[in-house]
Amino acid sequence: MGSGANLTVRLKNYFSIGYLANPRRKKTAINSALIKYGLANFKLEILEFTTQEKCVVREQHYIDLLNPSYNLLKTAGS
Repeated sequence: MGSGANLTVRLKNYFSIGYLANPRRKKTAINSALIKYGLANFKLEILEFTTQEKCVVREQHYIDLLNPSYNLLKTAGS
């Protein structure tokens, strides 16, 4: 779960094995899982479009509602 103003960059990065596997990048749980299990086993969806001011509140709503397994931090914006 995440919130971002530039969805183009986020989508491009998540669908680039070169970006995910770059040794200079910090290894995150989602990056490692995307590489290990392959992109075809994941789905990336835009759940809602909102204003920048409401972004963190809406992100927290979806974290609480969906309890995503790859979100290590359970507080939006942290």
